[in-house]
Amino acid sequence: MIKVLCVFLAYVAIASAASSRIIGGTSIDISLVPYQVGLSVGGDFKCGGVIVSTTAVITSAQCVKGVTVSTITVRAGSSFRSTLGTVHTVSSLVIHPSFSSTTYDYDIAILRFSTAFTLGTTVGVATLPSVGETLAAGSVANVTGWGLSAVGGTSFSGNLQVTQVPIVASSVCAAALSRINTITDRMLCAGYTTGGHDVCTGDTGGPLTYGGKVVGLVSWGASCGAIGSPAVYAKISTLRAWISTEAGV
Repeated sequence: MIKVLCVFLAYVAIASAASSRIIGGTSIDISLVPYQVGLSVGGDFKCGGVIVSTTAVITSAQCVKGVTVSTITVRAGSSFRSTLGTVHTVSSLVIHPSFSSTTYDYDIAILRFSTAFTLGTTVGVATLPSVGETLAAGSVANVTGWGLSAVGGTSFSGNLQVTQVPIVASSVCAAALSRINTITDRMLCAGYTTGGHDVCTGDTGGPLTYGGKVVGLVSWGASCGAIGSPAVYAKISTLRAWISTEAGV
């Protein structure tokens, strides 16, 4: 799914409007991204997520909008989508009050857990950017997930995948995706104009990481791996204050 990283020192697309996946990547061990979790609804894998405290995970609002809390679980500490690690039941959730299921603006939600995660080499808390922190266009970030690995695929990846994608200037992204949606201040774009390395169905809510910080959550896009259409991520630095208020981090 995702291209092998020659050096994974600062390990840290195009998502479909409802969900996303990784294309053109390779397998990665969870110990390199211990804050990554897989989210299931009713026992079926659906999205990714990011541990931000021992009792909280952030994910895309679209992943949990309209979902009964008692049906949501996350698997932490495993490189595998459906085995190993530990499975945790969500006790409550809060979706950003400004989230729009039409525009995907403010695409973030917080899952809360009554039993804390046990931290270790495969389970860890993500470092988040400061409020207003920016990234220069061209900066190369990593995105991880268990989503589909090919356009038209029918099964999610069994092993966690990673690929590298460059940050795209908002103005360039807005022009590329103007036929689909509007790019807001709560959105961050990344991807190649040549396509081939991207996110897709199943990657939604998963982390975009740069410089050791989770800077975005997979949100939406035109078509998985399409040429000239970068993927769009919820921009953590512009949502940081809300995360701090709701998750205490």
